[in-house]
Amino acid sequence: MRNASPTPKKISKNKKDKHELLPESRARLSKAMKHRWLVNRDAMIAAIRGPRPMSPSTKRVARKIKRWHWEKNMSLRQIARKLDITYASLQWYLRRFDIPRRDRVESMNVVFNGHGPNWKGGRISSRGYVQLKMPNHPNADSRGYVYEHRYLMAKVIGRPIKVEEIVHHVNGDIEDNRIENLELRLRYGKEKPHGPLTICPHCHHQLR
Repeated sequence: MRNASPTPKKISKNKKDKHELLPESRARLSKAMKHRWLVNRDAMIAAIRGPRPMSPSTKRVARKIKRWHWEKNMSLRQIARKLDITYASLQWYLRRFDIPRRDRVESMNVVFNGHGPNWKGGRISSRGYVQLKMPNHPNADSRGYVYEHRYLMAKVIGRPIKVEEIVHHVNGDIEDNRIENLELRLRYGKEKPHGPLTICPHCHHQLR
């Protein structure tokens, strides 16, 4: 006996298809497709007609950006703040008018004068003492910094400070580096760090 083919299941007319969209979904889909078509239509029209001509004011802004960036050495962030526009708008000007821009390293060298963003002008504070960036000074340390009070005393006496010498603050304020507040003494050690004077504080005559 031949096997009979399976009979298809009957679908109830009252049961809706699970892929059928509701009227609200169909309306949203139709609106989305219409919006997509309008966007594509505007893109096609722009491609056929070419880019719209720029207004004179827009061209003036582009010339300002190029001049400030390359002649006045301003960063793009500074230009955006000065023009009171967003950084994204500034990027649009760069792309639209083919304005060349510096890379990150070159911009940092220009803005910070060859130094990093943490550069404080070569003047820092170490344990309360003021240090100056002077790599070529005889009293400079391995990082190229020299204590300000030692630099001022060496400048007054006309020679570098020796290893056995120490510059003493008279009033005890280590930030007061006025020459009237400095004395050059011998270094005695930790128990008695300040020894006798080696330079007269008044006439700067060599005593020892």
